[in-house]
Amino acid sequence: TGYANLGSLECQAGDFDAARRWLRRAVEVGEGCHGPDHPEVAGTYCNLGIVELRLGNTGEARRLIRRAIAAGE
Repeated sequence: TGYANLGSLECQAGDFDAARRWLRRAVEVGEGCHGPDHPEVAGTYCNLGIVELRLGNTGEARRLIRRAIAAGE
């Protein structure tokens, strides 16, 4: 989605707070359109987990990556 792309751009630019906002919005839209277990949503969860890790939120990063893995199974 466009939101996920904006999140990726902000991540590349080093603005992880902005990346988090865009990726959270991408998750909301993706789940609404495709459901929570769609591969696109899983990928966004993974990217959001990476952003949380960069922000030092290890527990949240772990939760999001596990969520992404569960969606892919």
